[in-house]
Amino acid sequence: MSLILSFVLITGVAPPSAAPASTLGELEHAMESTKEKVRARAALLLGAVAGSESTGLLESAAENDPSVLVRLACVEAMLNRRSARGLPALFRVGALDQARAVRALVAERLPALIDSKSLPFIRRAFEERDPRVRALIMRTLPVPLPESFYALLVRAHADYPEVRSAAFARAMLLDDSVRWSLFEQIARSVQEDAARGMAEELGHVDDHRVVPILLMVFDRGESSPELRRAAVTALSHARRHLPLRELLAQARESTHSHVRMRALKLLETIGGESVIETMMAVLEDPELPVRATAAMVLARLGHRGAVSKLETMALDPVNQRIVGHLERALEILRMGTQMSEERR
Repeated sequence: MSLILSFVLITGVAPPSAAPASTLGELEHAMESTKEKVRARAALLLGAVAGSESTGLLESAAENDPSVLVRLACVEAMLNRRSARGLPALFRVGALDQARAVRALVAERLPALIDSKSLPFIRRAFEERDPRVRALIMRTLPVPLPESFYALLVRAHADYPEVRSAAFARAMLLDDSVRWSLFEQIARSVQEDAARGMAEELGHVDDHRVVPILLMVFDRGESSPELRRAAVTALSHARRHLPLRELLAQARESTHSHVRMRALKLLETIGGESVIETMMAVLEDPELPVRATAAMVLARLGHRGAVSKLETMALDPVNQRIVGHLERALEILRMGTQMSEERR
C-alpha cells in the first residue's frame, strides 16, 4: 500500500489538485490544531497553495511537528509540488528525521526531482553542517550523472567518511569510461583531501584499473605525507595488480636514483621474499638516499635479518649522512624483536 493511499484512508481526505489561495489563513490556523489528523489534512491542502508562506509552513512542520503522520503529510505535499526550491528542506528531513517511514518516503520520491536545473538548490543543501544530509545528497544523485554535477562529486570525496563513501558508491554506478575518467580527475585535483579520500575508497576495489589512479596519488605524495600514506595503504590492498617484476628491475637497475627510490617504496606495499632480497641488495646502492630508503623499508617490513648489516653500515663513515635513518631502522627492528619476545 502506498503512503499516499495510507494518508487517504487515515485522514479521509485525498490530496486535492488545487486549493484556493484564500484558504491559506484557515490552513495556517489548522496547522496549529492539537489534533494531528487536522494538521495532516491541512498539510496536504497546503501542498496545492502556491507561495513562500505555504512553503515555509510546510517546511517548518516537516522538520518540527511531533507527529509522524503530520510530517509524512508535509513531505508528501512538498514532493507533490515537484519544486527544486524545496530540496534543501527535503534533504534535511530525509536524512535527519527519526521516523523510518519519513526517511523512506523521501528516499523513494526525491530522486525524481533532481536534474541539472536543480543543481543550485542541491549546492545550497550541500552546505548543511550535518554530514548525514550531504551523504543523502550523494545517494540521490542521478545516474547517468550530468557533467554539471562532477564538481560536487569531487568535493564530496574530501568530506566525512560517510559522505565520501556515498559519493564513491555513486561514482561506481557510472559507465566505465566516465567513472575512471572522473577518478583521474580527482587524483589530479587541487583538493588533496579529495584525492586522499578517493584513494582510501579505491583500496577496497579489486580491479587492476585502480593501480594507475593510485600511482598518480602516490606520486603526488612527495609533498603530502597524508596523501602518500593513503596511497600506500590502498596499494597494499591492490598489490596483486602491481607490476612486481618491473618494480624489482627498477629498484636495482634504473640509472635514476629517484626512480629506484620510488620503486623501493612501492615494493614495500607488496612485500615477500623477492622484495626483501632486493632491499638487501640495494643497501649497497651507490647513492646514500637510496640506501636510506631501503633500510627504512626493511625496518617497516620487519626483516630482522637486516640488523647485522645495518649495524655495520651505521659504523661506516661513508654512511655518516644517513646514519640517522640507519639508527631509526635499527630501533624499529629491535623494538619489533622485543615485542615479539614479550608475547612468547
